[in-house]
Amino acid sequence: MDDLLDYTADQAALGKPIGGDLREGKVTLPIILLLQRGGAESDRLVRGVVQERAVTPDQWREILALLREHRATDLAYERAVEYASRAKGCLAAFPASRERDALMALPDYVLARDR
Repeated sequence: MDDLLDYTADQAALGKPIGGDLREGKVTLPIILLLQRGGAESDRLVRGVVQERAVTPDQWREILALLREHRATDLAYERAVEYASRAKGCLAAFPASRERDALMALPDYVLARDR
């Protein structure tokens, strides 16, 4: 979810500059999915930002538009939901307890966070 928030959260709510991962050269799941689905235009744009370690406001708007157009952020969120469900399924093997209940709530908390 942290990787996804870099592309979906409000900068004021997140408390850190948006787009930091990409500027630092970190190609996280939303960008990997964009590169798989977005073709040459996405590849050119992402490579340029990673190489320059900087992103202009116009580049950032274009990246966000491409992420939406190719459903990369939706697919990344679906993957997070899948992993959260699998984690909760693994916890079902343990007897009911306060600790297990707390751990069962953690994936939902992570999915719901906005910062």
